[in-house]
Amino acid sequence: MSEGKDLRNLYAQIGNVLRLELSRLGCGILCSEVKLLAQTGFKLDRSFETVNGGVRVWLGRGESRVGPISGNTSNGLTFDPNCLS
Repeated sequence: MSEGKDLRNLYAQIGNVLRLELSRLGCGILCSEVKLLAQTGFKLDRSFETVNGGVRVWLGRGESRVGPISGNTSNGLTFDPNCLS
């Protein structure tokens, strides 16, 4: 990716793929901008933060589960349509 390019659409499309094609999977997205993680449309756990190659990054992680799996009552990621406004 070229520096200075707008990546919001890329992260929105990642969210679409997680929602539509990869339901019931865990995910982790390493990103240097928290705002881009929000573009996925999911509320991701961003509690892990580190430095990667001199760049501060966050790991957005969660599960794109549509419903419970193996007795797990958690629905995993929550889609937040307001995060795109």
